[in-house]
Amino acid sequence: MFASVLFSTVCLAGPQIGSSQKGRHYLVSSDSLHGWSLGAYLAESRRDVELHGFDSQMKLKSAGAFIGYDIMRWASVFGIAGSSDTSFGGAGSHLSTSSSESEFGVALQVNLLDHELMDPTVIENRLRLNAQASYMRHKADHAWGSLAWNDLSAGLMLSIINDTPSFKIFWVENVAIYGGPVYSKIFSSDRISEKSNFGYAAGVEIGFSEKISLLVGVKNIDTASATGSITVRF
Repeated sequence: MFASVLFSTVCLAGPQIGSSQKGRHYLVSSDSLHGWSLGAYLAESRRDVELHGFDSQMKLKSAGAFIGYDIMRWASVFGIAGSSDTSFGGAGSHLSTSSSESEFGVALQVNLLDHELMDPTVIENRLRLNAQASYMRHKADHAWGSLAWNDLSAGLMLSIINDTPSFKIFWVENVAIYGGPVYSKIFSSDRISEKSNFGYAAGVEIGFSEKISLLVGVKNIDTASATGSITVRF
């Protein structure tokens, strides 16, 4: 899963590696995992920042789409494009403003571990560990003109997945619960910098079939923010 990291905005906490949701089709146990994935996301991000020397809170609401491709049996790359509505407030409230601009980025997800539990239960039967990194480009307008910044994010997500027939009664193929630490760094020549770099992400991904999944999650760096995405694999 992409987990709320990727998309620092997309926290897209998102797509699983591989063209199948099944645990047995993950990583090296499948003959071929090369495939495409398409998806859409909604995300909110709140960060404590310093803008032109004033303390402020940046609120970022984003919506967009992504496309992914499995470049190797254990790694996937993603292209991200969408629009975001940005506002600045807080201690520097006199800078408060809101603007809607485009956003775009790229992301990489690498599988580090795929371990089947020896004694599966109804709730858990597989552990996965994914490393994720993303780069996002944002723009906004504020009281003193236009503002542009880059967000470099990374994270380590541990997932507990159930893909046994037990969940068939709920009309889903599998359910995954994920969580882990995240890192985010803002780069800008427009005098904007973050207060904190580290936080966490957590959420649930539901696979309605081997090809379609829905993710709902939260990311917390300074303040908890929600994110969601839907992914279709080919």
